[in-house]
Amino acid sequence: MRIGIFTDSYKPYIGGVVRSIELFTEELRKLGHEVIIFAPKYPGVQKEKDVFRFPAIPTPTYKGFYLGIPFSTGLERFLEQHPPDVIHVQSPFLLGRLGARVARKLGVPLVFTYHTLYDQYTHYVPFAREFSKGITAKCAWIFAIAVTW
Repeated sequence: MRIGIFTDSYKPYIGGVVRSIELFTEELRKLGHEVIIFAPKYPGVQKEKDVFRFPAIPTPTYKGFYLGIPFSTGLERFLEQHPPDVIHVQSPFLLGRLGARVARKLGVPLVFTYHTLYDQYTHYVPFAREFSKGITAKCAWIFAIAVTW
């Protein structure tokens, strides 16, 4: 089975989501599955086998973390050459939403892992933190519910 993992958080960034992806990718490959990671591109990162990188910009409030821009002129061709049997999204945000759209377009199953209580991270937002907390929680849950329908 070919599994496409869409994530907003991946190497060289270090965190729990990245470690989780590394561990289950390793185990899935041991079982004979092909895993392709779709992630933001970080400066200085060399091209890796089975990793498709999206252009990305640094976050202004969280040093060392880059936001993937959910657009790439090469994505459609890549997906034609490496069509996934299932898509697993790791976030309800930028690349996670793209992964959900790709799954719908390709007609393949979608799996969503909710790793993070995102509203607990709004202290990184430089203004309107309480407003951001409420909106973030609502957006994340709406996505989670939408992908299960």
